[in-house]
Amino acid sequence: MADLLQGLIVGNGSEPGEPFNVPPPNANLVTNIAAPHTKFLDALSQYGASVPINSFWIVQFDIPYLITEQNLRNLSETFANNDLAKQTLESDKFVKNVGCIFCRSFDFGGEINTSSVPEMDVRGFRSVPFAGGRNSALFGQLGLTFYESTVSFIDYIIRPWIILMSYYSTIARNDAVYSNNNISNLKQDITCYLMTRTGIGNTQQQREVNQTNNGSAGLGIANYNNPWGVRKTIVFKNCFPKDMSTLDYNQSNNNNLETARTTFCYTSYELTHTHFAN
Repeated sequence: MADLLQGLIVGNGSEPGEPFNVPPPNANLVTNIAAPHTKFLDALSQYGASVPINSFWIVQFDIPYLITEQNLRNLSETFANNDLAKQTLESDKFVKNVGCIFCRSFDFGGEINTSSVPEMDVRGFRSVPFAGGRNSALFGQLGLTFYESTVSFIDYIIRPWIILMSYYSTIARNDAVYSNNNISNLKQDITCYLMTRTGIGNTQQQREVNQTNNGSAGLGIANYNNPWGVRKTIVFKNCFPKDMSTLDYNQSNNNNLETARTTFCYTSYELTHTHFAN
């Protein structure tokens, strides 16, 4: 171990300006101080305490079938070629099998439990606070950011979705009367999958399996990472968009990714941890 005090001048401190005598380092003391750092790094190497990749996630939801040119036209809204655009955007390559590739970020609020102290005379004793109610808002808020694409997902899906919700609203209706329109289809469940790598094979046999299953074009190029897995699933129930930010087009030298943030309302959410590794 290197001398932590190497280069320090030691003295007895008896004369003005003379440094105080510094005792030699205690090997046991240094070891005990360093141990928490070692244990922390050891813990990070375990699956349960490892740091997940913040960008390793996908979002999935179905596009409401009520978003059609005719349905919008019946409400005096014109979205020309919307059906053709929708057919392109909801294909397997863009939305269905790979999640919604147009979604670049998502966030949702935490939990709020209001508390207060009873207003009563308790003499010199301290009043005990009591828990109040949960977040009083009926709908939670989920923020999704979509990027502007050549066939605009924002203009052909999100924008008419918001407009249709403003017409139909969320009021209760007689299903027998409105069965043909099925207005409830405008409220969709949005599922967010947060994924992670599940580590590396602990034995040579496990690594050989990984090499067989994950090798590049059967060339035997080893991939020592175990297959990825879904570590957490969040399902937001009965979602519909209520607003979206503006799109800013300008003549500039920077061709940056143009995005629009959309706020979805939801009634409840379900949170599930779906993978645990040793």
